[in-house]
Amino acid sequence: MNPFLAVLLVIGAAYAGMAYADDVVHINGDPYAFIAYKDTIRIVDLSVPHAPLMAYSIPVQSEDSHMVTFHMDKGLYLVAYDAGDDSLHIFDVTSPYSPVSTHTVQHVGAVTGLDIVDTPQETLVMLAYDDTIRMLSVSVPDNPSIVHTIHPVWGSHIPDGISHMLPFGIHDDSYALAVGKTSAQIIDLDEPNSFKVSIQQNVHGFDHIGEFTDAQILEYDSRVYGLLAGHDSVIITDLSSPDNPHQVGVISLESEDTHPLRIDVIHGGDTPYILILDGEILHIADVTQPDMIFSVQVGPDLHNVIGYADGVHLEVLLTGDDLLILDVTDPAQATPAYLRGDQKLLAPLTVETVVIQDSLYVVTISSAGDTIQIFEITNSDDIIPVSEVAGGQFGYKGIHGPQDITIVQQHNNKTYAIIPNVNSNSVAILDISDPHVPVLIHSINDIPEIKSPVGVETFDVGSSSYIAIAVNFINGVFLVDITDIHAPRPALLIRDGQYGFEALSGATGLESVTIDDTVYLLVTGYYDNAVQIIDLTDPLSPAPAAAIFDDVGGYSIGGPHQIKAATMESGTYAVVTSIYDDTITIIDITDPVSPSMTSQITGSDFQGITSPDYMDILQTDGHTYVMVTSYYDASVSVIDMTDPASPILVSSAIHNVDGFDMEGPLGISVKSHDGSTYAAVAAYFGNGIQIIDMTDLSAPRPHSLISSGIENSVALFGSHGIGHIIVDDTPYAISSVFSQDAVRITDISDPLKPIPITVLENDESFALDGPIGVTSGAIAGKPYALISSVWSGAIQVVDMSNPSLPVPASVIGSHADSSEGYRGVVEANLAYVNGHVYVVAISGFEDVVHIADVTDPYNPTHIATIKDGTGGFTFSASQGLDIAYTPNGVFAIVAGFIPGTIQIIDISDPHTPAPASFVTTETENFELIGYMPDITAVQIGNKTIMAAISYRTNTITLADITDPFNIQYINTIQSGQPDIFIHNPESIEALTIGDQVYVAVASINDSIELLNITDPHNPTLAGLAGSGIESTIYGVTDLDSIRVGSSHYILALTPNSDISYIIEITDSGISQVSNIPPVPVR
Repeated sequence: MNPFLAVLLVIGAAYAGMAYADDVVHINGDPYAFIAYKDTIRIVDLSVPHAPLMAYSIPVQSEDSHMVTFHMDKGLYLVAYDAGDDSLHIFDVTSPYSPVSTHTVQHVGAVTGLDIVDTPQETLVMLAYDDTIRMLSVSVPDNPSIVHTIHPVWGSHIPDGISHMLPFGIHDDSYALAVGKTSAQIIDLDEPNSFKVSIQQNVHGFDHIGEFTDAQILEYDSRVYGLLAGHDSVIITDLSSPDNPHQVGVISLESEDTHPLRIDVIHGGDTPYILILDGEILHIADVTQPDMIFSVQVGPDLHNVIGYADGVHLEVLLTGDDLLILDVTDPAQATPAYLRGDQKLLAPLTVETVVIQDSLYVVTISSAGDTIQIFEITNSDDIIPVSEVAGGQFGYKGIHGPQDITIVQQHNNKTYAIIPNVNSNSVAILDISDPHVPVLIHSINDIPEIKSPVGVETFDVGSSSYIAIAVNFINGVFLVDITDIHAPRPALLIRDGQYGFEALSGATGLESVTIDDTVYLLVTGYYDNAVQIIDLTDPLSPAPAAAIFDDVGGYSIGGPHQIKAATMESGTYAVVTSIYDDTITIIDITDPVSPSMTSQITGSDFQGITSPDYMDILQTDGHTYVMVTSYYDASVSVIDMTDPASPILVSSAIHNVDGFDMEGPLGISVKSHDGSTYAAVAAYFGNGIQIIDMTDLSAPRPHSLISSGIENSVALFGSHGIGHIIVDDTPYAISSVFSQDAVRITDISDPLKPIPITVLENDESFALDGPIGVTSGAIAGKPYALISSVWSGAIQVVDMSNPSLPVPASVIGSHADSSEGYRGVVEANLAYVNGHVYVVAISGFEDVVHIADVTDPYNPTHIATIKDGTGGFTFSASQGLDIAYTPNGVFAIVAGFIPGTIQIIDISDPHTPAPASFVTTETENFELIGYMPDITAVQIGNKTIMAAISYRTNTITLADITDPFNIQYINTIQSGQPDIFIHNPESIEALTIGDQVYVAVASINDSIELLNITDPHNPTLAGLAGSGIESTIYGVTDLDSIRVGSSHYILALTPNSDISYIIEITDSGISQVSNIPPVPVR
């Protein structure tokens, strides 16, 4: 055998728990895998290879050789043996997202293997035992029956410990190959007790390869072959003459691995390949050229291999402690599916610049898109997309909700990107030494203390290397030894409130710095409004050096986000950006035990630092500069802090000024290369990265742009779009997928097992270009949903009488309509007034409120348009809307995002709406209502209470609007108060349970908090969403509440279209119970 020709990739392990794939089948043209995982069988949708989705989890304890699928009467069925209850289960899996149990056969005995065979008369399941085979007819899946039992007879040989039953056909005859531990037997299925020749090792020319570990049938060139795998070899047996099987070849691997070989067969056109998983190596053998074997190193803990064709591509699915798909269309260039090349930027969160082999690259992450992307910017006039790593629900190595990046360059010329992921509670390590072929080598996961990791930093102590991980929900920092980066070792957790650490609540920003040969870690405690300095002289015994708190010693560091350090001639300094207080604080930490404030920059000092967020530091020509982004001012400020006591604003770059294009700037990274200095800025809203030439820091200029356009933004005006509807007493969730122009309908009558019903897509029937708002209600006794779509400039009215087949009733306000201003419609609500039904809609683009009569939903009538700044109305960039019914009439409440206004409109006569009252950020007690993405109203006793959230100030403002003409301030709830954890809230929902009234608040940079406002003067914490079933609840953009039976639930939407939570409200708080299935949109 020739030496193996290629070792292409090195890949490692991620998810804990055994997972073996039995088969991949196509359902309606799309591939699905059936995977045994712990005590369940998972049905996994592989239609998007880089982002597999779990369609359903069946609670059956099975193994790969104990389950099989078969077709019957245009349906697909799964047969699985459950060793836990000694029974055989049959499921109808024709609809893989909602399988149905068809029948259960009890007490079937200790099955060792099973398979399916079709005979001219019936469909049979072959159940193998140690020395017996039973034939079970499943021609009628809901009434299976034993039709034959094969026992040993004199002169026959049934292998001991049968593990595989492999059917095959020769002409019109049916056979099976029963494979035991060391031998196999051919059985004539037309005459089951008429045994053919047995295959025994060291007999009749068959090699000895030890115990068989796997077996497959290969049909090629009008012949049938049996493949029998042993410890390090595969015997190829010609079965074409069942009376005379004979060995025609053997593949010897000379393996030193202790893992059993697993094999499968895949056909590429006229060429069949044998797939052999040998521990950490996948071998691909070309049957037509036996000496041609390609090898791919795939890493440890992958235990099974399955090949399948997907259109023109050949794919290999590897399962075990992880799930990996390889494209082997060209076996010599096997490529992981997670490596993509479309390079579509989607809400980039942060960036890092790095020099690799004398070339300059920018690495960026997207939590919304679950991607890591690399671009070469060596010649910034010619930006080159280099590679993309994509993840998702089953993202390889846990790429699911990436939040931060740090770059590690080791002495062996290796470069690594380390990425924490909040949705998989893991930290991925990516080898980017060759940026064109990044390789996911490891995942730090399955560690309970790594819960919601949002930041990462590296540091060295002696000859050892470490990473520090900010674990937001644990309120601490987790240390990991990465001296051997291929085998990271957990070190310990540093937790708030323990061993003298007092400023780590909501740990977010991290920075390491060496002072007098001692390594220190600087940490921002977001919820403590504080900074913790940690002495890492002994990383296994860290010590608190000092803590700095907001409003103590003159510090204004409310909402501290990022922290950086700079060492200058005058000492070592920390720089902190604080989102709440609009400050950049410079702290002298030359003596880390006794830090002192050097200076503090506020928004009144320099323009362009409203809620300063991300930053980077550049030291050049004897000067030290800090470059700070402001999400709200859409700007980058360059500040000279060479004299830290008197920082100077050098220059600013502002979106839409002088050619800069950076809508919603967040992460920034600065690097000098070949005599020039460049800053890369992640434009979250604009789906882009602005490259800025900073060579002349006094005059930064836009140099180039990487962008997929703001029209593709998932973050535009907030990612709203979840609601519900009740049809014939059955509750359904309605969730929009902004990035895919689609709306999903899900049956949630059993919240533990939501069932997808259908998907509405933007086409000639439905106007759903950029769906962003969902509302529903009864009109003329029938259920309707109304979907607001930004780019359609319209509200789609949908008849939901049959949720499986929704009917487009009408479109309100399309561009073709004569009514103006529906462009950018972000939300609509139904209002019931004097026996008529109206829709009230707001447009953040046009600064208008529309009213249409939908009493006849198939023929709506536009009746009024209210414009900002006319007739006494004030609602600029409106985003929030609710309807309040009071003794004084019916009113619409409109929240203006910028600068912050609440306009109450009297719509008691919808044809002549009139301003009732309004408040602004200049109204006493309402100063904190700026940047409101949502608003709600609720009845508490005989009073109507309004609750408005502020994205910028992280507050909830409560007011009494019982008299809508006279708004009465009640209270302000602010993050940082005891038990209040609000971080950029996007949505608020009011709900009443018994005699108690609550508001649920969703934060894009945090979780969900439930507050009891029954006494609005004294709100209390009722529940905080921590960890869920398989992912931390992090990054929520919209909420809806629903009662199912006697229980109450919250439906929660995230920017990631694959994640929508169902959360139960109980007496003890709130907890995730399931996810709305992420049905793929075609």
